[in-house]
Amino acid sequence: ADIMRKNLIVFTFFLIAILQANTLSAVSYITNLQREDNSFGESVTQLSSPQDVVIEVSGDDVILSWSPVTTDINGDSINASYCYYNIYFADTPDIDINNTDNFVSRTTLTDFTHESAITSTNLFYTITATRYGTVTDIDCNEYGTIIIGDQEWMAENLKVTHYRNGDAIPNVTNNSTWAGLSSGAYCYYNNNSANGDTYGALYNWFAVNDSRGLAPEGWHVPTDDEIKQLEMYLGLSQSQANNTSWRGTNEGSKLAGGYELWHNGSLRDNPEFDTSGFSFFPGGYRYYNDGSFNYSMTYYGYLWASTEYNSLNGWYRLLYSNNTKVYRHFYFKQNGFSVRCVKSSGSK
Repeated sequence: ADIMRKNLIVFTFFLIAILQANTLSAVSYITNLQREDNSFGESVTQLSSPQDVVIEVSGDDVILSWSPVTTDINGDSINASYCYYNIYFADTPDIDINNTDNFVSRTTLTDFTHESAITSTNLFYTITATRYGTVTDIDCNEYGTIIIGDQEWMAENLKVTHYRNGDAIPNVTNNSTWAGLSSGAYCYYNNNSANGDTYGALYNWFAVNDSRGLAPEGWHVPTDDEIKQLEMYLGLSQSQANNTSWRGTNEGSKLAGGYELWHNGSLRDNPEFDTSGFSFFPGGYRYYNDGSFNYSMTYYGYLWASTEYNSLNGWYRLLYSNNTKVYRHFYFKQNGFSVRCVKSSGSK
């Protein structure tokens, strides 16, 4: 993966761990790196350094932890929830973070366990802290964003309750009413608005494709092909991306995020979990046939594409807690799924 993202700020902390006679000691070196390529025209501010870095050994595992980055280099506060951390590893101190072989994992947390890492005398780590971009919807909800390949994505599920022109999106709570809809609507899982704070809202496909616009200005709900582009950047071939059903190897784990939110299973246990920065949460779904929620939160994350399959169905993606792949298919437009938005070409 191209870890050095355009227009994102990178702070690098070099951590060298030396294993001698079963005793682990650590020496740290600090360097600030600033990406010169800033094609989106946004201001560039260096971040402060991570503090309180700790390295421990448990068996053959190395456990890294640090305090969150909460300020820029001038001491001004930043939103720590819009930072993520990349961990790199090599057997020499000169770690090339552009070499994908050195990349271990990405996390939005402030600790990481490198399993079965102790295989040689010298262990060398680099931790980079990168700040997300942000975008704000018409309701003034702010979302972190992440550049993956040539696309910039929301790194959180959409929770807007108005179309871009200001019209309210109907919040439909009645199950039978939901099942009979042929126009746009949203809900929260189990009709509990508290779920929207973490998982976002669930939208039917009619809201996704409404001409009044569901996404913020300069953004849009991705097409099926745009989601394919994301999946291929993470490892799918073109032929795999074009297939339906479960595809790939661990691309689902790469797209998922929020380890503690997913039910225990192979998705979150894969070492590539949350390495893309997309950080998709298991927001569940609302069933088209009877408007029920079917105990799906924490197990399933469904994602609408804006592309219509036919008059009854739209394309979608699915991540499941016990599968590391990505499921692609079409389903009835009355279903309530999560939504992510992608930045439109040419938008500032």
